[in-house]
Amino acid sequence: MKKVRLAVYDFDGTLYPGDTLRKFWAWALCHKTKPWIMLPHSLSYCLFYTFGLISKDTLKDGILKSFSPKTIKKDLNLFWRTTRPFCWVRSQFEKDRKEGRMIVCISASPDFLLKPLSKCMGWDVLIASPTKRNSPFKLSGPSARGAEKVVYLNKWAKKNKYDYTIETMFSDAIVDKPLLDLAKQAYTVPPSGKYYKGYPKK
Repeated sequence: MKKVRLAVYDFDGTLYPGDTLRKFWAWALCHKTKPWIMLPHSLSYCLFYTFGLISKDTLKDGILKSFSPKTIKKDLNLFWRTTRPFCWVRSQFEKDRKEGRMIVCISASPDFLLKPLSKCMGWDVLIASPTKRNSPFKLSGPSARGAEKVVYLNKWAKKNKYDYTIETMFSDAIVDKPLLDLAKQAYTVPPSGKYYKGYPKK
């Protein structure tokens, strides 16, 4: 087993100001026809979720039906030109590399939304909620959220024969506590983007 030291980051609300799926859905409503056709369907899922009738993953599946696999690559290229991660991210990643840490991004967002960012962000590993690339889009496993992030990270480590240590973990939400508990140092990223040591309060 190869020993590796990790710098682990959540994405939504941590590296990026906001929720990727929600923002992409809003962008699609402004630029595409299909989300409007699917809007009654999507809103019904939102209503069911609000009243606790469906899970968050089922809600995601409902929203994902608004996107067309045929045009998704082009649509995401256009979307990511309109919005960017926090400005501190690049310098922090440079610090991680200088200090010998492997950079891992673990996000509950669907994987296809974040993969176009991999090259420009420069993380070493992206772990996100897996999706089926058929029509319509659909989750192919549990969302990488909360304790599931640890499960996905362990699967990645086992597959690559890594014995990992999490040196730093950045998050905006206490739902990431299972992963934060594994880190030598936890950092909270508030909406302002000015991170500080310690656990998120909520």
